[in-house]
Amino acid sequence: MIKDSDRSEYAEIDVKNTGETEGGAVWLDDGDNKFCVPKSCMEDWPDVGETGVALIHLWFAEKEGLV
Repeated sequence: MIKDSDRSEYAEIDVKNTGETEGGAVWLDDGDNKFCVPKSCMEDWPDVGETGVALIHLWFAEKEGLV
């Protein structure tokens, strides 16, 4: 977990970005699960087709069972 300058907390999740929706969400795959996260619930994420760390708002990650 990390905090940014405005005190928001984020979960750091290693993922592959498998696509984006027209509605402003990102399809992610953590190797065990595929899930869709609204861009408004993330601070950073890998580009489509790339693997990296997604910074997902902690409240959303907990609500969705990602952490």
